[in-house]
Amino acid sequence: MIKKIVLIILAITILTLPAKGKKGEIAEHVYYIEISQGWDYEFPGDDLIYEWHFRVQSDASVDRVEFLTPAGKTFEITKLDVQWPNSKTSYEYDGETAHWEYYAYYSEESGLGDYGDGTYTITVFYEDSEDQTTAWFGIPRTDNYMPQPTQKPISIFPQHDDITTSRVTFEWEPCEDPSANLIVLHLENFDTGEEIRKWFQPRKNSWKNVRLSAGLWDARLSFGQRYRPVRNDDHILVGVSKYSEIDYMFTIDE
Repeated sequence: MIKKIVLIILAITILTLPAKGKKGEIAEHVYYIEISQGWDYEFPGDDLIYEWHFRVQSDASVDRVEFLTPAGKTFEITKLDVQWPNSKTSYEYDGETAHWEYYAYYSEESGLGDYGDGTYTITVFYEDSEDQTTAWFGIPRTDNYMPQPTQKPISIFPQHDDITTSRVTFEWEPCEDPSANLIVLHLENFDTGEEIRKWFQPRKNSWKNVRLSAGLWDARLSFGQRYRPVRNDDHILVGVSKYSEIDYMFTIDE
């Protein structure tokens, strides 16, 4: 009789424990994980900001996301946007994909100490179950950490608040940072929403004869340590990067 009661209690306990998905099944719900860290020099005259990003893309079944950093700190992203003194979270569902984001920013590099290089453990919570995966914040398919680019990118033309005409030849001071393996120029037209992103090898310092529409443009020039996303053990794409960048604005006159 006692043995029967113990078995019943054990069965009830198992049924009430949070369900765990089988290995690989989490990839049916979580599509992409991104971790990045940057030295953001922002607009000319602004102070240097040390920033850290964590992003997840999932389907609508995910209710909440947590991640454990190599430094032993746990952070949570819910469907409610939250703002703290040095960080914020956001959630957006576009009808097909849920976008979860955690963003932190500090005036001192020591603020990044809560995160760090290494393995991140990500837990996603569904209505009545949870699942877990990991992401390596380092050079993909190696045990090595990524070096941090620190050189401040400098735009020669156009400069901040310039007014020019299309076509534009973008020029910047050469990248001499040994930690950078890629240069990225991201452009966005505030008036039309048009976006352009162009990648260059570190030896390049110009992009010639670029046709741009009229309007106010935001430019972000970065020297980065970037790699193509790779799949983790659960077959989820993971993208990682470190970078230094500047922002500047210019206008294309008709």
